[in-house]
Amino acid sequence: MHSNKHISAVATASVFNLTNSAGYQAWRTQKLARFPADPGELVVPINDPQQLTDVEYESIVSALERANLAIYKCQSPLQSKDALRALSRQFGLVNLDANL
Repeated sequence: MHSNKHISAVATASVFNLTNSAGYQAWRTQKLARFPADPGELVVPINDPQQLTDVEYESIVSALERANLAIYKCQSPLQSKDALRALSRQFGLVNLDANL
């Protein structure tokens, strides 16, 4: 178990702690350096949303890591909401909003 002192030290060192300006600036610089200049770099074409290939999966993860956003483009129209749910499950998203 972590002590409150340890938790406090970790929270203080966080780049999102308002008193850690230098840490935040370093994180921000690194994040912006990796951010795609062209939004097209975030588009990932996928063939079967119900079963991504390793390349498709890794491309989506890479876009998420760089920009907190990925745009997938299905090569054929989704036939059902189940296909979208299957795509989401591959990323651990299982509790979707009721509108899906």
